[in-house]
Amino acid sequence: IGRILFASGEEGGARGCKELMALSYSMLPEAYKDAFMDAQRVDREAKIEAVYRKETKARAIIGTAVATASGVGAVPIPFSDAALLVPLQVGMIASLAGLYGLQEEAIKQSALPFVAKLVGVFTATTLLKLIPGLGNAVNAAVAGTLTGAVGLFVKKNFIESAIAKIEGRPEPPLKFDIELFKTFLNEYKKHGGKMI
Repeated sequence: IGRILFASGEEGGARGCKELMALSYSMLPEAYKDAFMDAQRVDREAKIEAVYRKETKARAIIGTAVATASGVGAVPIPFSDAALLVPLQVGMIASLAGLYGLQEEAIKQSALPFVAKLVGVFTATTLLKLIPGLGNAVNAAVAGTLTGAVGLFVKKNFIESAIAKIEGRPEPPLKFDIELFKTFLNEYKKHGGKMI
């Protein structure tokens, strides 16, 4: 059940290339589709759609980090959280950077001061752990909320960067800004941990 597609790069522009690209993509195993879409140069719109289709993978990365952060926050040892949350959140950010085709090492370097400031805010709440029972539950919720908001905040920035790169525009600077994040965090909490 073969099908012949004619593709040409003659004077009128590339004819049949988008159709060939779409057919090739549809025939690939799922594990190869992201790499194929990243490498193809025929259809910008398809590449942009592929960025948005990474939503499920991004949410899985963030969800795993949130669950882990909540577990870290529930540990009854005061001040132990910061040492575990910083690498956890930087790892989540690096994973998201890799997913969206950004340089993981450069992202880690620029994200580290941002995450360290956030964890400093979180560390102030660890004093609640001195209240048996209540403190651990509050810290688990705060650690999970903070990590989820960081993940969605960073994902939004990475999507903007990935699309700018596809469109040939200069990539916007990554907005590792505490004040901007606080605004985002308030919106995140208002929507019950979900962002539109």
